[in-house]
Amino acid sequence: MNKNTDLSKIAAHVTLLEEQLSFQQRAIEELNEVVLAQQAELDRQGCELISCRKLMGEFVERHPDEDLPHEKPPHY
Repeated sequence: MNKNTDLSKIAAHVTLLEEQLSFQQRAIEELNEVVLAQQAELDRQGCELISCRKLMGEFVERHPDEDLPHEKPPHY
């Protein structure tokens, strides 16, 4: 093999590696966007859960003798 052929092979290999790196960087960025969106949704749901727990606690305090709708009757 001559020197030009070796350099051509190396250049082609470097180009292939650069393409793969570019693809992986794009994939990581897309995955990061998905993770950020999921975290935002978890944060929103966490706030909603806290609000629901607070409302349920207030209801129980105001109506201590009432059964909650999800509770089973005493004969169960």
